[in-house]
Amino acid sequence: MDNENDDKKKKRKQILLMLLIIILVIHLVLVLSRCTVARVENEVALVPYNETRYFEKPMQSCSDAEYYWDYEWRGWENAGPGKVTPIFRITNLEDMPGTFRINFAFFDESQHHYKDYEGILYALVKEKLPWNAASMTVDNVEQYLGSGKSVTLFPSAEKLNPDAVYWAYADVHPPIYQNCTTFLENTTQDVLMYRNQTISKKVSRTASLWELLVERIVG
Repeated sequence: MDNENDDKKKKRKQILLMLLIIILVIHLVLVLSRCTVARVENEVALVPYNETRYFEKPMQSCSDAEYYWDYEWRGWENAGPGKVTPIFRITNLEDMPGTFRINFAFFDESQHHYKDYEGILYALVKEKLPWNAASMTVDNVEQYLGSGKSVTLFPSAEKLNPDAVYWAYADVHPPIYQNCTTFLENTTQDVLMYRNQTISKKVSRTASLWELLVERIVG
């Protein structure tokens, strides 16, 4: 009876030992066996992009412009024999001061008739009546005029022919200023912006079968 019990105990020990060995072998296989595991992860990231914006941009256009001015002939000054001296009044019509340059030409009535040019600015007839056709000239008379101011000039010249009758022309060169106009121009501009975007990426790692088994059981 005792021998029979001892045999049973030995068999149990043998079975337990076998089971333990099998478990250790399986554990060793699981630990030593490695594999690559891949999974997809999502993360939120700031992604840059260009946004086109429309706006009105102030612009300025400038060009040269002459001063506005006015003039008046006021007859002739009695400057004595052998001289001619017209009375010429000029007015600056601008709201800013400036220097005017004026040339005076005297034409012989017997050669160039005053009635053909009366009341016409010289700039409009200079092709027909060149400056060098004048008998006498008084050139480059400069006159500074304040805003809205006037001045009377007395240009005097010796007669080329004492017996001739002369009449005068004034060629006025007013100051030049920058005439600027401001306007709005439609334009675009690309602005760098950022927005949140979910990005999926594949993540791979190498682990043992034992680690994967434990993660599966715990997780």
